Parts: sequence; structure tokens; C-alpha cells
Amino acid sequence: MPNSGEHSILRKTRAYAIDFRQRLTCNFHDTAKLLPEMRRKPALARHWLLSARKAQVVLLVALLVLPSLVPAGFDRVLELIYPPETSQHVFGLLTKTTPDPRLEDRQQLVRLLLWGSAAALIMGLFWLHIPKAMSQAQRRARELESEADSVSRTAPSRSAMLYRRAVALVTDRAKETELQRKLERLGRQYGEEIDAVRRAACGSNSPDEPPGAAAGSTVLMPRSQRLGLPVASLGADGRYVLETELGRGAMGVVYRARDVRLDRPVALKQLFSQGAGDEEMIRRFHQEARVLARLSHPNIVQVYDFIEGSQGAWIAMELVEGQDLEWALSEGAFSMADVVRRGSELADALGYAHAKGVVHRDFKPANVLIDNDDRCKISDFGIAKLSESSVHTRAGTVLGSPAYMSPEQASGSSVDPRTDIYALGVSLFHMITGRLPFRGDTQSVLAQVLTQDPPAPRDLNKSCSKALEALILNMMAKSPGERPQSMAEVKATLTSS
Repeated sequence: MPNSGEHSILRKTRAYAIDFRQRLTCNFHDTAKLLPEMRRKPALARHWLLSARKAQVVLLVALLVLPSLVPAGFDRVLELIYPPETSQHVFGLLTKTTPDPRLEDRQQLVRLLLWGSAAALIMGLFWLHIPKAMSQAQRRARELESEADSVSRTAPSRSAMLYRRAVALVTDRAKETELQRKLERLGRQYGEEIDAVRRAACGSNSPDEPPGAAAGSTVLMPRSQRLGLPVASLGADGRYVLETELGRGAMGVVYRARDVRLDRPVALKQLFSQGAGDEEMIRRFHQEARVLARLSHPNIVQVYDFIEGSQGAWIAMELVEGQDLEWALSEGAFSMADVVRRGSELADALGYAHAKGVVHRDFKPANVLIDNDDRCKISDFGIAKLSESSVHTRAGTVLGSPAYMSPEQASGSSVDPRTDIYALGVSLFHMITGRLPFRGDTQSVLAQVLTQDPPAPRDLNKSCSKALEALILNMMAKSPGERPQSMAEVKATLTSS
């Protein structure tokens, strides 16, 4: 029987194996979460590649040793295993030596295995280093932020540069938003000094002026970009330069613009000119700015600034490059996995807004943007109602989109967060079936919302699970009391579907 020492060695070996497997699994999960951030921020990828010291050493050794020393050694061993064949002729006086035909095939196989193993080892070391590299990047970002905070008053231009470098390294969206706000505050306080330093470094007279331009000269935008734009620039000192129109909605028109002070693209939303004299519409427009300003969530469009003056009322917001969810739905139903993923993102964002006292009241796929990282962002809180606001919509007024309206909203009654739960339920129905539950003209849809039950999603798409079908139908219940009572409950059910 094996002694206790052997048992101890086996237990330790098994424990080490289990620990290594758990660490490897956690590493792969952490890496999978970090890859989207690395695709979004090239600085993170550069930091990862430059900080993977072990992988770099192995790569250097492979490049120096594999082409000559190691294959030569293996060739010598293989020649001993497969020696050349010798034959004798004319009574053994003449000999003829020929290579073993198997030798060359074995040598090629060994070289392939050597290079393949080296490549797999190097790629594995680089891959396993990602979480550590990202941790180092976050530590470096904190150091840059601390340094930027300390010189923000004495050297604002250097502080701005340090904040930008920190933003390029952080992976936490909340921290990124915090750094952007510090950068914006620095730009508002010391914008002219920062711009002067940037112009001196570029050898030009303005942020948009090419090197070598004459002093006092003005570089105009191309005429094709200026066509149809109401103004060339907005804000103090022309901070926002309009570029192109992006789209129009119920509350106004949205333009792509550039914040020349912080050198970043933004979306500028303008109140329609026909509503400029409408006190109620202006009040709602101001309310949208206040609502967005108090919401900071990775799945909600971030507001940057509010501009009001002779050129009208404008909101400067985060520019989301991509498409809206309505456009994506025009291509047909989503898979179960996509419905659960997108539904969870939207439920989390709306739940966050509800916790801040905000009800969207016009949630629909057209108000959900999908960025280049395939992440949903909710926009257009133009008719949202702050729960503590003393200014309420006039009795009997119906605001929203009929197909996504809750019954209480369609009847002009008061609304609460459960109205958004109903609208998200309709959106989930649309995502999994590829069509709306109620269709027709406005009056017909409103009548169906008030009186008819929606069709069962599984009747339209058999791939819909029973759990998801039950959740959607509960969310679309006529009575608010019969629906899930919070977005947290919706998200929990979704993730378990």
C-alpha cells in the first residue's frame, strides 16, 4: 500500500491542479470582459502588448534560438534514430549510402511542432497577461489623475493632457465619465490658455487652423457641410462647430458637431424653430436637459452642456456612433440570446433612471441607440417626468408613441415606472417576434392597447422560451399592478430565461 507521504503528494498535486484551473477560468472570464474596452481604446492594447514581459522574452528566445539551435539538435537526434542506409557492391569493395526516406518527413514534422508550440505559448502568455496589464493600466490612470489634479491650477494645459491620457487607459465607464467631467470643468475654467498652448504646439493660430496659416485668417468648413445648418457655431467663443444634420424627432433636430475646446465630437439637439415661442415646449426642452444631466449610466446617453441664447435652445450630448434599435429591428426578429442581452441592458438603464426619480414615458426602439461596441444607449428623455417635479402635464394630454404606450398612458391617466415596464415589454415582443403586438392606424392601435390582449410571442416565434413569453405578457398586462413592479425584477427574470 502507498505510504502517507505519497498520499500527501497526490493531494497537493490535485490541489495545485484545481487552483490552476480555477485561476485560468477566472483569467479567461476577466479577459473576455476586457476585450471590448481594448477594441474601443487603442492605448489599452498598446499598454498590454508593451507590458507583457514574459511573452516578449519567450518571443525573443523563439526568434533567436528556434531558427538554428533547437532544430539542429532535433535533427541530430532524428539522424541517430533514422540512420542512412548503406549498401555494398562488388564483393563489398564499394559502398553506397542513401538517406533514410523517413528522416525528412520526421524533420519537417518536428519543425512544425516546434514553431506551432512556440506560437501557442507566446499567444497564451500574451492572452493570460491581459487582466494584469489592465490592472496596471488602471493604476497608471489613477497616477495620471492624481498628477493632473495637483497641477490643474498651476499648469492647466499639462493637467488637460494628463486627464486625456488617463481617460485613454480607464476601463470603468463611471470613472471615465468622472474624468471627462474634470476635463470639461478644466476647459471651462482655463479653455483659452489650453487652446493657446495647443495652437503653439501645432504651430497654428486656432484649433482648426492648419500649420502655417496666416495670423488672423479663418478656416471655413466645406460648403457641403454648411448647407442647411442654422448656424456655424454655438456657445461661448464658438465652442461647438456644427458639421452635419443627423436626424429629427418629436422634440427637435440633432446635429453632429465638434467641441473645439475639448477636441471631441458631440451631438447638438436644437429645439424646433416653430416651438421656440411655445413656453410649454421650451419647458419640456429644459426639463430634458435637467433629466439627462442627473443620469450617468453606460446605457444612457450622457449630457454635456446646455446652451441658450439668441440662437435658440440647444443640448450638447454624447455622440453615439451607430444605429438605432428600430433600424436593427427592420431586419427581422432577434435571437433569444440577443433579446436577453439587450433587454437586460435596457432594464438596467431604466431601473437606474427610476431610482433617480425619472420616468422616460416615451421608451421605444427609435429612442435606443446601438453604438459601435454593440451596446444599447437610451436617449430622448424629452417627455420624461421627474417624480418630484411640481410641473405636471396637463390633464388628459397624451404624450408618447401609440404602439408602445401603456393603457394608463393611452387613457391620459397618471404614470409611474410601470409605464416604462410596459413599453419595454412591447419592445421585447418586437425583438423576439419581429413585429408589433398591435398594428394599424393611431386610433386603432390605441383602442387595441386599451381593450385587447397581445398575441402570444411563441405563436409567432417558436424559439421564444416559455419563461420569456410569460415575462413579456406580464409586462404588457393592462393593470399596472399585474406587471413586474421594478426593472430589477424584469432583469432578474430575463437573465434566468
